[in-house]
Amino acid sequence: MGALSNETTAMYIVSSGGAGFGKTDQVSSVELVQDTLSLYSGGSAMLEGYVTPWNLADRSILWSSSNPEVATVTSTGEVTGIQEGTAVITAAAKADPTVTATCTVTVKALNTKLRGIVHDGNGDGFFSSIDADTAEFQKIAKTPEDFISAATVDGQLYAATQGALYQVNPEDGYRAAKLCNTAVPFTDMAHSPALDVTLATYGYYLLVVDPEAEGGYLGAWNLSNMFNAIAGITYAGHDSTYSYFYLLASSGSLYMIGVKPSGTVYELSLLKILSTDSKYAISGQHMNQSLYYDGNTGWIYWARYDGESAPAWWQSTKRLARLWPGNLCR
Repeated sequence: MGALSNETTAMYIVSSGGAGFGKTDQVSSVELVQDTLSLYSGGSAMLEGYVTPWNLADRSILWSSSNPEVATVTSTGEVTGIQEGTAVITAAAKADPTVTATCTVTVKALNTKLRGIVHDGNGDGFFSSIDADTAEFQKIAKTPEDFISAATVDGQLYAATQGALYQVNPEDGYRAAKLCNTAVPFTDMAHSPALDVTLATYGYYLLVVDPEAEGGYLGAWNLSNMFNAIAGITYAGHDSTYSYFYLLASSGSLYMIGVKPSGTVYELSLLKILSTDSKYAISGQHMNQSLYYDGNTGWIYWARYDGESAPAWWQSTKRLARLWPGNLCR
């Protein structure tokens, strides 16, 4: 092959039969980017597919599931795991539904039990055990106070009302001992065992909890320049620099923040925005919101109770997870 002179920016062949760029109705194939998919129950993922040839008049895909009780699929190819099992998702060319491609979906159970405060239809609160797969819960004991948040701190269960912080003893019938009055409601709490610090949320404030301090906290960060309100917070692990927390803003954005000691105070850094989804946005009051991160499975659970609508459950590995009307304190 000889060398091309000057600069060549495009090449093509002129067919002896003329340009063959017209539309066709003849389907060649349906292709899927992946032919296997693994999900936890409640998890979702998008399947990507395309129909050939490229000049097909209608390249749209019809999606279906062989077992909707295990996994469902939308008209856009979003697959959601329902319960443990296997289902085959079929992508068929709309122009010729006999031309298909398939993806085998395996749905796994989370097998996770959470502890939380669940409010029933009468507004009564109960310490409960919650099955992460089925959303079913079992009441353990009625809450002695109207708790709006809870967290495990150094092996002890702390719970807060709108005006006080308590230590709760599950071994003594969930008896609650008042630790202090709080200047503001602690709408959610999270404890870092590595840093031995407990954080609480209130509106757009993030507070450092100390039952011996006036008002129940040592100090606070005003985060109004970043979001209108904080819907929940949960501990996410640590390294040699930071204790990490996931923080859900009322806008529906999930953040990772880092907290580290700096002399006699703590320093907070906003490290990254992990996701933004308007369907998680919250309007109105922000009581009875809670996050919990399960480091064993990598799932984040969001508890939300708005006092109006029925509960729903959501989950995602790097976004959000299940909703429940209560406060998680596993």
